[in-house]
Amino acid sequence: MGKEFSYWFPIYGGGNSFIYLLFAIMLMLSLICFIYSKYDLLYPPFVGTASFTCCIGLAAIYTDFWDLPMHFNTTVTVICMVVMFIVGGLLATQTIIKDKLKRASLYSNEKVSESIGISMKLYLVVTLLLMFCLYENYNEFINLASNVTNSTKISEMLFPVTKGIAKGIIKFSKAFTYRALVAKSISYSSIIFFWYNFMDKKYSNCFKWGLLALFYLPFILLTGGRQPFLYFILFSLVSCILVLRKKLFFNNRKNEAFIVICGLLGFFLFFLGIGLLNGKIDLNLGLFRVLVHYAGINISAFDVFINEMTIPDTPYIGVMTLSPINAVINHFGLNLPVDSAYVPVFTVFGNTSTNVYTSLMKYIIDYGFLGCGIIMFLLGFFYTLFYEFILAKQYKSWMIMLYAFISYPIFLLGREERFFNEILASRTVYAFIVMIFFYRLALSVYKKRRS
Repeated sequence: MGKEFSYWFPIYGGGNSFIYLLFAIMLMLSLICFIYSKYDLLYPPFVGTASFTCCIGLAAIYTDFWDLPMHFNTTVTVICMVVMFIVGGLLATQTIIKDKLKRASLYSNEKVSESIGISMKLYLVVTLLLMFCLYENYNEFINLASNVTNSTKISEMLFPVTKGIAKGIIKFSKAFTYRALVAKSISYSSIIFFWYNFMDKKYSNCFKWGLLALFYLPFILLTGGRQPFLYFILFSLVSCILVLRKKLFFNNRKNEAFIVICGLLGFFLFFLGIGLLNGKIDLNLGLFRVLVHYAGINISAFDVFINEMTIPDTPYIGVMTLSPINAVINHFGLNLPVDSAYVPVFTVFGNTSTNVYTSLMKYIIDYGFLGCGIIMFLLGFFYTLFYEFILAKQYKSWMIMLYAFISYPIFLLGREERFFNEILASRTVYAFIVMIFFYRLALSVYKKRRS
């Protein structure tokens, strides 16, 4: 039995909206975090706050056009939750400082040895493995697509497949998922090696590692989604900046800003391209309106959730957020609820709709307002503590890989929940294990060749 979508038409509109006040306050909080961090673009309190600020700013631009609501109580809720995230981050920073891990001593002067090449044998083995995985995933995609569409064109299959998966009509196999995880892990490890070689100007090595990294893109295309590509871009951006700091021993703000701008432009172009292929984006709407739809109206949908929808009372804790953990526990004989994180209720604003309600919505459903505040505090504390620890430990490569791999939820904090539903999933652990294995394997093979 597939899932049924439903549509919610809001009672309230954009009259007397507090969206502009909310944007001004969030912008101020973002600037405070940015200045406090000494203009660090990756400082978690700044990243999380800026995520909300960008979403709110986009919603503010189209408030009148789509009649987007924003009540006072929602404004206070968002501010309080973001402040909790910031406080958690600042406390983590102070914890590191109290342990005498000063920022002044954070930059490494160790000789970096990761700018290595890859042997032709290993390169061919890995390439053949990826080609085999891609071939198998392609066949499975074609077979699944035949259940929801009669089309034989990939571009015309993508939207029916993604819609069928969302409704629970079809589902990719575990083998499909794990093959994609292998490709993802090899790609992410290759990105790290690519940055080290690029900064040492070993461009022939860059070419090989770059090809392995890009081999993951067809796997993303076959899923029909665009989120994995966003994660790919964020991993690339975060790892690039951290490797840059490790190599240069200081923060080059201009270079980091340029890297971020290039990465965001690249993502935006690919985002539009995949959206056009799978039918989720209509260019007749205009590029900016598409951006507002995907990254702005979610904050207005959260307002509708707070003021119009009834928060469900379930007998279980964590129905919306703990499904990955429950799935693991159920292997030991329990029968805890395991449901998709996909929300089937779409809120309609004018001629557009969304089923994304920011990360706060799921936290409030599962743990209430107090629990949501505690979670935001803990997320701010955890991510900032880890980030500061990486700086304090002189940017060890495995730490860079892990942080870049798990940092995307704070970049998406203002749009949707990703920490509980993805970072805590077993597949994340598997992917990182494969990443480290391939990373160590490449280093080991290189050392043997050199000895």
